[in-house]
Amino acid sequence: SSPLYWVTPHAAPTLIVHGTEDKYVNYEQAVWMYDKLKAATVEVELLTLTGSGHGFQGEAAKRADEAMFRFFDAHLK
Repeated sequence: SSPLYWVTPHAAPTLIVHGTEDKYVNYEQAVWMYDKLKAATVEVELLTLTGSGHGFQGEAAKRADEAMFRFFDAHLK
């Protein structure tokens, strides 16, 4: 049931935001998804938040929000 097995070239543009210290979902899974989407020629961005865990606070939250709004502006307007 891994989403890695459902990637196709028809997938929507994707923004992945992930902290390197996430204790619930390993950061490597974000890299695997990024690589799989890139290989399928899907537009994908990976924002790595070094030192952040599963939830973002402070500067990490600000960077995540900025990336999200920029991505939404590019793809949903």
